Amino acid sequence: MAFPGFGIGGSARVIPTRESESDYSVPDIDIRSWIRRAETLESYFSIEANMIRKLATGGYRLYSRKKNPSTGKRRNLGTFKTRDEAAAHERAVQYFKHH
Repeated sequence: MAFPGFGIGGSARVIPTRESESDYSVPDIDIRSWIRRAETLESYFSIEANMIRKLATGGYRLYSRKKNPSTGKRRNLGTFKTRDEAAAHERAVQYFKHH
């Protein structure tokens, strides 16, 4: 019994033959750039989700993304009754930081 790529009786590489160039279509997008974008968005949203935390009282608190180097804690950016209010304030903070 021969197994490809394992010793005698098999080829290490199988190269498919094409009848024409149209047999294999190449997408118009660069897959690597899409993967990078997806990873960036995934990490961005996971960080944002962790910065809004539910409190024992039922409210939500928004924390800074970066830790204070001297205390090692995150800054409290506000306490809100609903998660939507906290998310709206998070967007306002990000807008203010970049404009």
